[in-house]
Amino acid sequence: MKLPIAEIFESIQFEGSQHGRHALFVRLAGCNLWNGLEKDRDKGKGNCALYCDTDFKYQYSLTIQELRTVIDNYADSCHCYPLIIFTGGEPTLHNDKLIDLFIDLLDDNICVSLETNGTKECSITKLLNSHNKGHVTVSPKKDRKGSYNHIELTRATDLKLVFPYNVDFDYHKMACIHWYIQMESGEDNGARHLEDAIKFMKDNTMFRLSVQTHKYLGLR
Repeated sequence: MKLPIAEIFESIQFEGSQHGRHALFVRLAGCNLWNGLEKDRDKGKGNCALYCDTDFKYQYSLTIQELRTVIDNYADSCHCYPLIIFTGGEPTLHNDKLIDLFIDLLDDNICVSLETNGTKECSITKLLNSHNKGHVTVSPKKDRKGSYNHIELTRATDLKLVFPYNVDFDYHKMACIHWYIQMESGEDNGARHLEDAIKFMKDNTMFRLSVQTHKYLGLR
């Protein structure tokens, strides 16, 4: 059983409530809202196809055991509570392959974080939402008709709405601990949206502003 990998790298998490933590990022290939090809941006099922700047195309495959070895090597270099962030693409597409790995990692006191578009509520989201070393960030994206009816996940640690494209999401139905708006970056890292973002936060004071600080620092 193999997982499609886009990339694996160490960096600092500079988004959401884990801001500032060193982590191993496991970016899985594949997404159910867009295929990641520049020529197909106008064919994506989600509006994220219009602005997504993440390269989640397939590069290679790893077995679960091979991935566990990579994670163990990273964890061994950390003094305590290493953080592994599974991102994409859309990691919940690989739920059946990941569930046993996640259980083992949590049992070994390794913090596991998942970044998802919320289109699938499944075993790994339920596990991480219920575990004290689990973390789920959900960032709902509307479809091309402007609907969020395809969003299944209603519970997460962090809710992250991409500004300005997805802030009309009905966040009142979400059970989350932290609430963020994440400015779509573009060439100016979102500065063109700042004035409108501040107005949004004045009207919705439970939200905090999340900026992709790693880009300012030249990190991945």
